[in-house]
Amino acid sequence: MKRLILLAAALPSLAAAQLSDADIAAMRDDAFADDEIAWQVTEGLTTEIGPRLGGTEAEARARAWAVQALTGLGFSDVRIETYRMPTWVRGAESAHIVAPFPQAMAVTALGRSAATPAEGITAEIVPFASVADLRAAEPGSLAGKIAYVTHHMERTQDGSGYGFAGPARWFAPSLAAERGAAAIVIRSVGTDNHRNPHTGGTS
Repeated sequence: MKRLILLAAALPSLAAAQLSDADIAAMRDDAFADDEIAWQVTEGLTTEIGPRLGGTEAEARARAWAVQALTGLGFSDVRIETYRMPTWVRGAESAHIVAPFPQAMAVTALGRSAATPAEGITAEIVPFASVADLRAAEPGSLAGKIAYVTHHMERTQDGSGYGFAGPARWFAPSLAAERGAAAIVIRSVGTDNHRNPHTGGTS
């Protein structure tokens, strides 16, 4: 996997150079002979830059980082091609249970979520045991309320736990909105036992 990451990063330059099959085979052999370069590229990008959502300042830093890294590796045709990209920027996030037993929640917004009003949202929670149950709710039945999908991801060897839990992230927000909900809360799509919230994109 480490070798493939480096090769994928180099593909635009390879195409532009019109390399022969022998040249490409030689590069492949070099990659198989040296795990360290691919690891250094991957480690450098993730530790020096970190999360880099498209269109953000972090992604701009990642572009500059990549130019420097690939040039340093000897690629001769490294360049940045600019284009417009709509993007979603994460804002401040907080949530609290206000009754019957007040407490703070550990939360993070799903990517591409709509922002709440400046004053926030305070509303009754309506729990659903699954996305299927939410889908079965009548139109308008959640008007002004907050939907909560309670199911969680089970540990499995074949990934089926993710297939089961993923729709809470992908589709549940729009399903809740279609039924009039002011917001939705879902459990993290993951199997860890800590309270660190886990995010991802929603459609």
